[in-house]
Amino acid sequence: MTKPGRLRAVEHAMFLPTSRREMDERGWDRLDVLIITGDAYVDSPAFGAALLGRWLEHHGYRVGIVAQPGWKDTADIARMGRPRLFAGITAGALDSMLAHYTAFRKKRSDDGGTPGGRAGARPNRATIVYSNLVRQAFPGLPLVIGGIEASMRRAVHYDFWSDALRRPMLLDAKADLLIYGMAETVLLEVAAKLAAGGGAGAGKLTDVRGTVFRRRAGWAPPGNAALRDLPDMDAMAAEPRLLMDATLAMERQVRDGAPWLAQRAGSEEIVIAPPAAPLETADLDRLYSLPFRREAHPSCRAPVPAE
Repeated sequence: MTKPGRLRAVEHAMFLPTSRREMDERGWDRLDVLIITGDAYVDSPAFGAALLGRWLEHHGYRVGIVAQPGWKDTADIARMGRPRLFAGITAGALDSMLAHYTAFRKKRSDDGGTPGGRAGARPNRATIVYSNLVRQAFPGLPLVIGGIEASMRRAVHYDFWSDALRRPMLLDAKADLLIYGMAETVLLEVAAKLAAGGGAGAGKLTDVRGTVFRRRAGWAPPGNAALRDLPDMDAMAAEPRLLMDATLAMERQVRDGAPWLAQRAGSEEIVIAPPAAPLETADLDRLYSLPFRREAHPSCRAPVPAE
């Protein structure tokens, strides 16, 4: 792995790899991190996958991007091989269901995150679908989900599309970790911890702020921090007002930076860590001054409307 801050200038001028050929051009035999996104790959800080990919690259990690993979098989997901550390998944800059349907549940005819504005390039509930593909392609690989689709569904929630309660997305996606909110500092911490463990030990990532994970027997918040139980899924189903109680508790957690929250959904329980600290001004300046190409990857055969 290249040491942080020591990337060659030619690497700064290139897109992040999207294929084995592009990996070969960099002399890479393996990725450290694979990022999968429901948006087209536009190398711009306006697109979360590119922003986080460049941030990880800046800190010395070998990062590849698979944009809008097919979901009938694992061919697109697996084309660059199994990454050393983990796969990160985002549905894109917009919730995938909202990208497909209006508030009246009418099918949309376009998608601003897709070349040519074409609709249908990402599946419904893309985070869950992509997670299943990663599990098939790379059994046992640590899997981290994030983005607005996952962040807004980090706890038991009301699903407008099915008019029913749904479990936290971490559980439905069978992911190891969910990152909510801004992920720059969190993703670096996760990558460093997994690198220190040789790519193993995702189940031990239970002390990282800004994340959601499964609670296991014997776990307690670090440093004897406060832990509050949110209403569980069964209780919410019986008394819908408890959904608002849980929502307000999560809002207070984001505002106050505490406590840790726990919630049961059926036989499983999740923990929502307090939010991560925001980037300092110097880091924000460094992040947005990274060598983004500020254009779509050549594989995009038509302009991306959101570019």
